[in-house]
Amino acid sequence: NNSNYSSLDGVLFNKAKTKLFSCPIPIKGSYTIPSTIVSIEDYAFFGNSKLTSINIPSSVTSIGIRSFQGCDLLTSITIPSSVTSIGENAFYALKGLTSIFVPSTVPINLSSSNDVFAYVDKVACILYVPIGSKSAYQKATQWKDFKNILEYTPTGLYEEKVERISLYPNPVTDGFFINGLKSMGILTLSDLSGKILLTKQVIVNEYISVNMLPKGIR
Repeated sequence: NNSNYSSLDGVLFNKAKTKLFSCPIPIKGSYTIPSTIVSIEDYAFFGNSKLTSINIPSSVTSIGIRSFQGCDLLTSITIPSSVTSIGENAFYALKGLTSIFVPSTVPINLSSSNDVFAYVDKVACILYVPIGSKSAYQKATQWKDFKNILEYTPTGLYEEKVERISLYPNPVTDGFFINGLKSMGILTLSDLSGKILLTKQVIVNEYISVNMLPKGIR
């Protein structure tokens, strides 16, 4: 009966569920933001170290200050093309991030937001941008700090025919090698529900550790 706020599954919203104010720390695993949300408010997910993935819908246009700081288990995140503003320190110190997908061909202007990706490993974390937009991101404020910017097709996946590709050892315990790659590739691991667990750039015969994956997934 509150006239200003509402709650769904323990997450705090405004009454109309267009603003997400707070996702409490006890909420863990994968969380999908409702498709009615337009604004992720300041500090919305701050300190939630139990979330492994957050799905941001295309309804969202703004991401607030320090909104994801402390979400230490996040390894990948997609920033929808609907987003036009990101607050300072929004992804502060997310050292576990290995991939950021941005389907917008025009980089979000971050000139008025300080240190959006401060202390994100900009060498290990790959920034994926739409085909034809790499040069724009290499010139854009803060986006250009990422050392590995790769182009991808937001509406689909690349397909490359190879005569033989294999993983070893089999079964996998702590990690595996990929045999059969001609040069470089993009590896994506997902669980049976389709949730992405790991995305990274790989080279021929590179060792892929899976020690960071939850028990029951490996």
